[in-house]
Amino acid sequence: TGPIPSTFGNLKSLNWMGLFQNQLTGQVPTELGRLREDGFVQSIFLNGNNLTGTLDFMCNPLVPGFDWTELEADCVEEVDCECCTQCY
Repeated sequence: TGPIPSTFGNLKSLNWMGLFQNQLTGQVPTELGRLREDGFVQSIFLNGNNLTGTLDFMCNPLVPGFDWTELEADCVEEVDCECCTQCY
């Protein structure tokens, strides 16, 4: 429960991050965009929470040729996300 810690953006060597259905609240910290810089994280699951705001910072091409394998969120109403692969 609670917000996603901005320090999660400092995690290294992840292939995927599963934060789904944890009653998380607030905005997704922009620091999570750093996970793309390493090019390791291919999938992030944020669905099933009470997050708000935008994930568009996750859509910027920080790494040329990078595409999310899976980027899932509650982006039907709660979160704006142009590059999410699945919206709930």
